[in-house]
Amino acid sequence: YRQLTSRDFWIDSAHSPLYNMWFSGEIPQVSHEVLHNLPIRYEVVLTTLYNTHPIIPEKGSAIFIHIWLSPSTPTSGCVSVSREDMLKILAWIDPSKSPMLEVSSHQNFNPNPY
Repeated sequence: YRQLTSRDFWIDSAHSPLYNMWFSGEIPQVSHEVLHNLPIRYEVVLTTLYNTHPIIPEKGSAIFIHIWLSPSTPTSGCVSVSREDMLKILAWIDPSKSPMLEVSSHQNFNPNPY
């Protein structure tokens, strides 16, 4: 777990050596997503391993699992869930076990599918 600060960014410039990485420091001079003080959707956010091993420029970046703005508001490629479901996910995962979530189109979250 990591608390976001005003110095946390996600680099989305495919021309940066930090493409698709979490960056902490001064405001980057390349295209980036601010991670701190955003609307409720980033109150709790989970990162994904999308395009990380290996990182392929322009294949996509900043794909998160976050709280939705509303059930009918689309994202720009992220997965969004209700705040209630996000809290269920957080209660279920154990960071020491390297958790993984399978994303499906089902409407109801089941923390114990197996």
